[in-house]
Amino acid sequence: MVKLKTIPIALLFLGPLVLGGCGQKGTSLGPEEISGDISEKAEIAGLISADPEHFAFDVRVDSTTYPLGKALAGIEPVSFFREIKQVTKDIEVHIVYPDSGVPYADVTVTAELIGQFHTVTMDSTYLKPIDDTAVRFAYFERTGRPRNPRHRRGWELKKISGVEIHSNPCTKVIKRIHISSDQGSVDTTITDVSTLVDKEEIFTFKPGEVVTLEVETDSPEDIVFLHAHHRRMPFHHIGGGLYVGSWRTTTDPRCFGRPRHAAVDVIDHGTIFDDQAPYDSRAWGMCYRVKR
Repeated sequence: MVKLKTIPIALLFLGPLVLGGCGQKGTSLGPEEISGDISEKAEIAGLISADPEHFAFDVRVDSTTYPLGKALAGIEPVSFFREIKQVTKDIEVHIVYPDSGVPYADVTVTAELIGQFHTVTMDSTYLKPIDDTAVRFAYFERTGRPRNPRHRRGWELKKISGVEIHSNPCTKVIKRIHISSDQGSVDTTITDVSTLVDKEEIFTFKPGEVVTLEVETDSPEDIVFLHAHHRRMPFHHIGGGLYVGSWRTTTDPRCFGRPRHAAVDVIDHGTIFDDQAPYDSRAWGMCYRVKR
C-alpha cells in the first residue's frame, strides 16, 4: 500500500476521502509495475480532490448562533463556534487487480483538523484547542480505458461512506441515528457511519421535504446539533440519551441532484458551559441529494 499525503490542503491536488474495501484475491505487482501503480493512485487522489461535493470533510456549520439558555455555575455562554486553522489530509489507496473482473481500489482518507473552540459570553470569549480527526471511506473501480489520462485512467467512484469526526481525546458516543421524512422518501437507522453506500443510492429526498433525525447517545447531558442546509440547529432532548431534530430540504432547482451534506454533532456539556473542561465532540456526517 502506498500512502499519498497532503500538508496543507492547498499544496497538492489530493483531497479528502475515505474508502472501505472488498476482499477479492488479486495478482501481485512486479517491480516494473510499481511506478505505474503509483500513477494510478495519484489519479484516484485527483478524482477525490476534484469532487468536494462527495468528499467534504468538516461538514459542521458554525456560522449560525442562537441563545443557549443553559447557564451553570461556571460561565454563561451566549454562543460558540469552531475555528479550524489547519487541515492535514492523508489518503491511503489500495489497488487490487483481480484475476477476473475489473481492478478496484479501497481508499481511506483521514484529515487532522487543528484550531480553536470559541465560547462567547456577554463580556468574554473562552478558547479551547481543537484537535479533531475525520475519516471517510470510498470504493473505486476502473471502468474506462486505463491509458486515457484525460479520464483519470478509467477510474470511477462507485461507493462512499459517511464521515466521522471526533476530538482527541473523545468520550462522546453516537449509538444510532434514525432518519425519516414526512413524504416517506427515507425511513432507516444508521448504526455505523463508515458503511459504504453505492453513490447512486445515497439518501434522496423531495424538494421541501421535512427530514427528522432521532439520535441516541449515552448521556442525557449532551448538547446535540443538526448541521444541514448551511445552518446549525439544536436538537431537542426527549429523555434519556435521545434527541430529535429536523430540517426542510431545499426547493432551489439549482441544488437538485447534487450531493449535499447533513451532520449530527454531539458536544460534551462541559465543552460549552465549563471554562475548565476540555473540548470533547463527535459528529457523523452523511451525503444526501434532493430530486424532483
